[in-house]
Amino acid sequence: MDMNLRKIAMQKELTGNNPQQMLFAEEIAPTKTLYPSDSKREKLEDKFKNLIHEELKLGSVVSYVGNKNVPFLRIYRYKEAFAFDFVMDFLRRFEADSDDYVFDPFSGLGTTMYTSMICGIPSVGIDKLPIAHFISKTLPLLLLLKENELKEIWASLIPQIQKSEPADVALDVPIMKVAFEEETLLTLRKLKSAIDDLSHPYRDILLLLFFSILEECSFTSKDGQFLRLNRDKKTSSPIDAMNRKIAQLPGFQESVQRV
Repeated sequence: MDMNLRKIAMQKELTGNNPQQMLFAEEIAPTKTLYPSDSKREKLEDKFKNLIHEELKLGSVVSYVGNKNVPFLRIYRYKEAFAFDFVMDFLRRFEADSDDYVFDPFSGLGTTMYTSMICGIPSVGIDKLPIAHFISKTLPLLLLLKENELKEIWASLIPQIQKSEPADVALDVPIMKVAFEEETLLTLRKLKSAIDDLSHPYRDILLLLFFSILEECSFTSKDGQFLRLNRDKKTSSPIDAMNRKIAQLPGFQESVQRV
């Protein structure tokens, strides 16, 4: 309790009536507005100028690219995700600890919650995208696996794939009719059915890996918020792609230990 009171007192001393001040030690020289005088944009910027801070050096760590040294957070390619170092930097600035709660209203891949978790800080995140919610709750399950455990589950699953009934697919979505080779799509549908028959947590973990290979098995590439179709793209076999993901898992788990 005394420590919490000291932290609050310190923050008040640092920030006064402006809580944003505590995050940023450097001062940025004001720049001339780029917008016409009396425009709505200029009025908005003027209204909130005491709450807005520009720190250009964060540009190199804010994006998903910043996770190049944290392979665990690159299992699923989610380009809109924050970088691990970006979140860690803010946790340190706030001097967050186990007595705090971190809230991320656009949690996406779950980088904020994951970083908070390994620092022993409770966190809560929300996201409207079902795939984002699924990834963020499934990634930590990988930390529970024993050595070679998932490799053995995958090896036992492979013979079941061709025997499985193809899973339903959203053929009413136009791009589904052109995104995959016919044989590739059939294999993916059977693989999805085989994975669905597994028990928790193996089902969710393998589904995460399944979702992570769809782009490389398709003629599509993600471009911002859109999918681009490229019929000349060299695609991967679903089984080969899954084999590579499974083989990479020990490296992903070791990266967590190094962090």
